[in-house]
Amino acid sequence: MLLMERPKTWGRSRALRIKEFDYSTPGRAYHVVIGSKDRQRLFVDPELNKLILNTLRSMANADHYRLVCACLMPDHFHVLIVAGEAPKPLSQMVRDVKALSSREARIALWQRGFYEHIVRTDEILETIALYIISNPVRAGLTDRPEDWPWSIRSW
Repeated sequence: MLLMERPKTWGRSRALRIKEFDYSTPGRAYHVVIGSKDRQRLFVDPELNKLILNTLRSMANADHYRLVCACLMPDHFHVLIVAGEAPKPLSQMVRDVKALSSREARIALWQRGFYEHIVRTDEILETIALYIISNPVRAGLTDRPEDWPWSIRSW
């Protein structure tokens, strides 16, 4: 069997955003997932985790997003946000969080890019939020979501 060589993906843009989609529409909700650099377990230090969560709160507010919830796992980060009035485009808000947290931590923290799920109007935010904050339970890191110290719940 002849195996096809995988195409080169490094060194060029691999944008996952939908072309022509307005990522700055007020009221639009997004579930964003950002991986750590090289999927390293970087987010195990309490001081670093506090810095990241505080940066997220600050940038979400500055960029006009309502933070519904977030969960920082050892090697990735889940965020559920809703665009407010006149928000920055989603990619800019994520870039702001990644850049500021890496600069303050004085280490490269994040993978290139991010994944986002555009929440459809028929989806219930609370269901998505419960999925996000239950991540540490599914990963065997805690028995109850409310015991995980690196989550934010604002709903």
